[in-house]
This record gives sequence, C-alpha cells and structure tokens, in this order.
Amino acid sequence: MEPSTEGAAGTATPNENKSFEERVEEIRRQREQERREQLNEQSGHEPSSVHEDDSDESERGASVADIPESQEPGVEAVASPPRRPSLSHEGLTIAEEIGAGGQAIITEARLPEAKQPPARVALREPDTSATLTREAVEEFLSQAETWATVDAREREKRRWADSEHIVGVIATGDRQPWVAMEYMDGGDLEELLVKHPDGLPVGQALWTGACVCKGLEVAHNLGKVHLDVKPRNVLLRETDGWSWPKLADWGLSRTLAEETGTMEGLSVQYAAPEQFDSTKFGDPDQLTDIYQVGALVYALLTGEPPATGGQLEVMKTVIGEEPIAPPGDRRAELPPEVDAVVGLALEREKTDRYSSVSVFGDALHALRTGGRLPPAVAARLDE
Repeated sequence: MEPSTEGAAGTATPNENKSFEERVEEIRRQREQERREQLNEQSGHEPSSVHEDDSDESERGASVADIPESQEPGVEAVASPPRRPSLSHEGLTIAEEIGAGGQAIITEARLPEAKQPPARVALREPDTSATLTREAVEEFLSQAETWATVDAREREKRRWADSEHIVGVIATGDRQPWVAMEYMDGGDLEELLVKHPDGLPVGQALWTGACVCKGLEVAHNLGKVHLDVKPRNVLLRETDGWSWPKLADWGLSRTLAEETGTMEGLSVQYAAPEQFDSTKFGDPDQLTDIYQVGALVYALLTGEPPATGGQLEVMKTVIGEEPIAPPGDRRAELPPEVDAVVGLALEREKTDRYSSVSVFGDALHALRTGGRLPPAVAARLDE
C-alpha cells in the first residue's frame, strides 16, 4: 500500500500502484539520468542509459528502499529506568562532563551503592560560574517539575504504552536546581547530522520525526508545550537498529539563557514565525511545536534547517513573504509527497498547519509505510 494522493474527487494518481520506496528510487534514478545527460551534453558525448553504470551506488546515502523495516527498534529495549525520588545530589558520584549549553552543564554521574537501575544518570545543573537569582532558581525547578510530570504521564498511562520518547527524569532537586535524567548513550540528533551532512536515510528521518511527535503528543495532552524542539534537544539511545530518539530540556535552557541575557536558548534556526513576531502571528503554543518538528524533519532530510544564516537572515526567511524552499529542492530524490507533508507543518500562519501534532505524526508514519495521507496533504498535492 502506498501514500494516498487522492484529491477531493478521489482521482487516482499515475503512481498509485507504486510504493513510496519505489517512488523515491525512481525519482533518484530520473535525477541521476538528467545529471548524466547534462554532463554528456557539456562534453559532447552521446547520452547513456541510466542502467549502464551504477558504479557510484556505494557513494550515495541509503534510500528508503535500502533500509529494512527491522531497523525500527522495539520499545521494550529503550524503556526509561525507574524514578528514584529519594535520590540526593550527595548520593551521586560525578564522573565526567558530557555536555553543556544554555548556561548549564551536563555530567555523567554514578550511583555507587545502587541495588537497582539505574547505575548512572546524566546530571543537569546550572554552570557554577553563572550567578542566578532566586527567581531563576525557582523557574528552573518549576521547569524540571514540568519535565518530570510529562515523563510520568508517558510512563503511567496505558494510552502511551508504545511511546518512549521523553527522556526519563530519575530525580530532581528540592531546593537546589538540578535534574538527574536518564543516561542517553547515543548522543543527540545534532551529532548524528554531523555524520550525515546531506541528511539521514529518508526512512529513518521520517520515523524519527514521527517519534518526536509522539513525545510531544504526551505533553500536549497535559496542556504543556516544549517550544524549543531542535536536534540538540533530541537525545538518542543506541539500539540494534536506528538510534531511538527522546525529547529532553523542557524549558531549562531557555530559563538559564534568559537569566544570563544570552541568545543561546532561542534556537533561531528552528523558531516559528510567532516566536519572532507574536503581534503578527499570535502567541507561541502547541502549533509552534508542530512548526519546529517540521523544521527538524527538514534538517533530518536535507542536512540543514529550512532557514540558515545569521539571526537576522533567518528571521527574514521565516517571517518574510517568499515561500520556504521545499526539502525536495535540496535533496533531489525526495518525491512531492515529502514536500507536501513537511511543508504543511512549516506554514507561516499557525492555523494553516496540522491541527495537532498527532496528525502530523500520522502523516509522517503514513508517508514511510504507505498509509493514507491526511486530506490537507492530499489537497496540497492537487494544487
């Protein structure tokens, strides 16, 4: 079964008997043939058949068709370790610093006397060189509690039994600002993109985006929003297949950045129009998270977010009149269905985007597995 691209009248497309994987491969071959013909014209050689030379196959990144479904890991292997509410900061043995950002540092910490998992955690706390006001400390603790609440909902509700996309909170400080969180051994999406500068395999990119949508769906169900979805805030667990993504940093980086007066927590390349101009586009809300996931998936597919450059240049691209270039303009083998699914999330007006993050996640899943796309996506394909 393939992604449905039927319009309101139900007219089938010429490609209705081809799977999404076959469409990706067909378009890739067409673009490769066009490139070869252009080179031949420039050199004065006769055009060659697309099937005559596949010697560069090993140099291309894997397409969806190259990746077996078994690359999708099982949820049981990546469950968060149990919470340890009684854990104290003094009960942790600091091993080494493993990250920093937003005026916070993250260290690996071990539980030397632990008789049950986890044996180690990632400890996040403010940089000791930064001076924080009492209000900033209280805000940090409040955001940590929000994170813990979202994590608890995902753990406890049967509705989310197949969802493990919130980094687990093991313990939080009572009066001191610190969070002991699940240790994620696979780095983050920002590091993964460094290894894949032209984008991840298409199937993995779409699956990862759908996973992030699942995590946000849990939060939105509680009336919570993230508002800082970006590759650095999606941490990874190593598995036998694709790296398993989980959302972290529910407001903590922004809180510290605002207190110190830096711009580090704004993540302008993944910011939605309303985060630049709330007067024109409205206040940030759940639909803002949808835009940010759209920008994230765009980066996973192409290696770069939709808007690049300095802060002013990014802002002009995001809130300007010119349409944002679809991911297919940067990665030739992507079919129109990908542009339509991602483009709907990146609409400037909030109300023109998906109605919920779950609908966006379903569209990404349908695109990868051959399911039926939402009517709004089908309508974009008919335009």
